Amino acid sequence: MKKLPLDSVDVYVITPFPGTYFWEIASRKQLVSHDMNWDKLNVNFTKTGKNAIILSDSLSYDEILNLYRRFRRFALLKIIMRSWRHPFFADIPMMLVKRIMGYLCLIFKIKPK
Repeated sequence: MKKLPLDSVDVYVITPFPGTYFWEIASRKQLVSHDMNWDKLNVNFTKTGKNAIILSDSLSYDEILNLYRRFRRFALLKIIMRSWRHPFFADIPMMLVKRIMGYLCLIFKIKPK
């Protein structure tokens, strides 16, 4: 993913919602049922905490959390880099200069040109 020319990336941990293939897997593993606490089915992995439903047989909750956090940091970096290249940022210095000049004209009672 680091080498792909992506402007933005987002990652999620699979959430097994009713009627999906992943619900069937979680149901077979007895991780979900129709009378369960539905707060466990939050797509925001960090908000569910240790209550998150983990379908992986090879990774623990802590390992998945570590990977999730690394991906989220990577995604944030991509967003920042994309934003920095946005044409709007090229206009900011001139906008600041104009704003400062406007304030100086007000303070010193000078008419702007």
